[in-house]
Amino acid sequence: MAALARSVRPDLRIVAAYLAPANLCSSHDMLTAGSLRVPAWVPIPWRQALWKLIHRGWIDPVTLPHLNAARGQAGLPAVAHFFEHMLAAPSVSMGLFPSWYAPTAPDWPASFSDGDFVGPGAQCTATLSSELQQFLSSGDAPIVFTPGTGHQHAARYFTAALQALQRLGRRAIFVTPHAAQLPAALPPHVLWQAHAPFCALLPRAAALVHHGGIGTTADALRSGTPQLIVPFAYDQFDNGLRARQWGVAEVLLARRLSARRMQRQLARLLSSPDVARACSALALKMEQGPDLPWLLDRVEAALFAPPAMPSNPLRD
Repeated sequence: MAALARSVRPDLRIVAAYLAPANLCSSHDMLTAGSLRVPAWVPIPWRQALWKLIHRGWIDPVTLPHLNAARGQAGLPAVAHFFEHMLAAPSVSMGLFPSWYAPTAPDWPASFSDGDFVGPGAQCTATLSSELQQFLSSGDAPIVFTPGTGHQHAARYFTAALQALQRLGRRAIFVTPHAAQLPAALPPHVLWQAHAPFCALLPRAAALVHHGGIGTTADALRSGTPQLIVPFAYDQFDNGLRARQWGVAEVLLARRLSARRMQRQLARLLSSPDVARACSALALKMEQGPDLPWLLDRVEAALFAPPAMPSNPLRD
């Protein structure tokens, strides 16, 4: 869309914001390829070859036909590689994650600017429902489970969660707008909520079990909540490994999901003083980050910055 808009307005400057480092497909900072872990010893040329295979085999065949059809209607030439086009189209790029979470990689766009997570932080004004407030006040801090707002096929996830809770003897809150995927009858120590503001809920939770979306990951980091990340797709695998590297999370791949594995990893998270210290340290780091107006300042600076020379991410 950026390139199409610029074809009408050649003077238009466009800022691209990347929610997660995995969206930039770096060969230098490549932790995963889907659910496949990429060890640090794998040479850069091998990683570049793997990215080429992924793009040419899976991404380009899906994205390029529609993109080039739209470009043809606008009188623009076809592009041969979706990812290269997406990185080169904006005038400047910025990350909506901090440099300590993912330092700038050599093959990111030359115009890339470090950023920070976007969220309410200390400015959280959300309120919890009376039902949720009552549940939180009636016992020990619960474990919060969510497979992600858009996930509609998580019946196995919630069944395993309920069995793990029974083994742990813990209370829980299940958060999903799709009630059909929940077990038929939830016991009194498990509360279902279609939605819940995590900035208000997580400070009162013992742990968070989630899919590894970047927003949910940042919410848990900000609140100092231990995380069990069960990634299903997209950037979730990468986010899970980054959180684990910081000592605040465990990762359980969805294809290996079972009640026993979930119970073991949750027990380790909840009992580890190292995890508690790491969570507190990162929560403090998040508090010391910039206030939300930094985003507008960065966008304004990016709009008036001189254009950078484009780079080729698959060869750098």
